[in-house]
Amino acid sequence: MDKRKEHIFNRNKDGESTDQDKKILPFSEGPEEVFAHKTDNEIWRSFQSGHEGAFEWMYNHYFDKLYAYGTQLTQNEHAEDIIQDFFIDLRLKRGKGLGDVANIKAYLFKSFRRRVFRSLKNNKFLHQEISPEVLNFYVTFSHETQLVNSQLKEEQKQAIEKAINNLTTRQKEVIYHYFFEDMDYKSIADVMGLSSAKTARDLMYKSLSVLRSDRDNFQV
Repeated sequence: MDKRKEHIFNRNKDGESTDQDKKILPFSEGPEEVFAHKTDNEIWRSFQSGHEGAFEWMYNHYFDKLYAYGTQLTQNEHAEDIIQDFFIDLRLKRGKGLGDVANIKAYLFKSFRRRVFRSLKNNKFLHQEISPEVLNFYVTFSHETQLVNSQLKEEQKQAIEKAINNLTTRQKEVIYHYFFEDMDYKSIADVMGLSSAKTARDLMYKSLSVLRSDRDNFQV
């Protein structure tokens, strides 16, 4: 178990080890095998009922994705602290009125996004109201990014990255969710707090229209 996971699974909300936590470690089941063919709703129900493997499955599948998203949102070293606290609180709240979830990824991204905004708003070093409009969401490409063909030259990738980051905050975020995280419009609307899937789609079309106006950046 890596250090990040050990911290989450061995600590309560006050940062102290608990006897209950010690009893459930180490895991006796492999979550990948147990939950490989289950629906999101089935995995969530298992998590709600106290199945540690379900929680570990969610951690394994979404920690890195949420961390990458958090770094786009925060641009600083606080992203890992925020996500650690997020997973600790999620684990503590299971079975306490979280409700059913049909799409775990969208639920986690939406909840984590709110957590990031709340954490930044409470940061005493920030002197402005935090909202999606003022947050300087910044898109960077990793080697896993499917949006950019691996055969493109480095300067071409940099040009595309620059073009995307000239968009508005919401335009950048909708592109991130659609291309980087492969979300559908319904999930994007849910995560970003948009009124409908159509609103998310319209925002995407507008964002792509702006990018196409500078199409020289995309020629291979």
